[in-house]
Amino acid sequence: KPLFIWLALFWGFLYWSHQIVYKIIDAYGLTVDGEKAIIIKNLIGLCILGALYYLGELNLLVLFIYHFFIFVLMLFIWWKLLKNNNIEIVPSQRLEKGLVNKYSIEFYQFSMPLFFGGLFGFFLGFADRWLLQLFGGSSEQGLYSISYKVGALCFLFTASMAPLFTREISRAYGDNRPEEMRRLFLRFVPMLYSIAVCIGAFFFFPSEKVTILFGGESFKGATMSIALMSLYPLHQTYGQLNSAVYFATGQTKLYRNIGLSIALFGLIVSYLFLAPKGNFGLNLGSTGLALKMVIVQFIGQNIMLWYNTKYLNISFFKMLGHQFLSIIIIGAIAGLATLIADTIFYNIIVSFLTSGLIYIVFLMGILFIFPSLFSTNHNEIIQNIKLFKLKIISS
Repeated sequence: KPLFIWLALFWGFLYWSHQIVYKIIDAYGLTVDGEKAIIIKNLIGLCILGALYYLGELNLLVLFIYHFFIFVLMLFIWWKLLKNNNIEIVPSQRLEKGLVNKYSIEFYQFSMPLFFGGLFGFFLGFADRWLLQLFGGSSEQGLYSISYKVGALCFLFTASMAPLFTREISRAYGDNRPEEMRRLFLRFVPMLYSIAVCIGAFFFFPSEKVTILFGGESFKGATMSIALMSLYPLHQTYGQLNSAVYFATGQTKLYRNIGLSIALFGLIVSYLFLAPKGNFGLNLGSTGLALKMVIVQFIGQNIMLWYNTKYLNISFFKMLGHQFLSIIIIGAIAGLATLIADTIFYNIIVSFLTSGLIYIVFLMGILFIFPSLFSTNHNEIIQNIKLFKLKIISS
């Protein structure tokens, strides 16, 4: 219906406004208070959704109205937070004409490559799903969709840390401190990547259980694509952190050029993986698209990493070696934890939860044996444990 199209466009406008204000919150170092507001919003939203479901009033129109209310509520809470810290979202002070022209030119030079890159990237991404629908049909589309959701779940933690990294890298560049940029990159990129590996590996090995728990027996065909998409957030994390350097240094043209080149290459790979054998393809369906996403993401982000390491004067091969070492070590203990749990328990839920507990114990051991894998050392670990104990006691 046309009404829902207009409501979706308005939803997009509110979502865009939400993202802008969220970035302002991060830029002013109010991330903790901003995240507390998000928690409050989520609790309120959960209560409203539960009430609507209980009353049987949950339909598409009501869902749009619910989202509009939540967006407006979030914007109001953030506006109050900024106002309490004497920060105006729309300052009343007017800029001089010369500054307006200067900022307009700077904004154009920075944003236009991203605009065209994002526009073409959108259509190339749409082409992937169109090819999957064309060659695989709605069933493969559904299997891929659930695997994509699991991949997004694996990305939640590292995605929340990326804006903070972007802010600190931008500050270091603005203050002309290349050594600080190098330190931040070497400190947080391997750390967040290893954390992403921890989460992804946990979902990779028991992928069949994850499929049944999230989608039921009818989605069992998505097992392989879920396993593959659990690896997608590994280099999606690299993507967030790599892009922070490109954006901070204003290298948006280079970022666009690499992104579009990889996207075009990815479209060719998509065809090869999705097309039927009679059309020179492998006919892999949802598994093929998931495999394509992982391969192209790995290649693309390491190309971007190559340019970043040259800019920051960092060893590319050291960073690349860390990627494989993290996967081997963390993947091995994730597989072992799953194997132990499956040997002891036959119930899917009990086995899944038990493997998680065993996995956490193993990870704590890896953290002490190989602290450099997480860009830390024994002294920092001991200090953080002491600090955590003091906070627990004081609270």
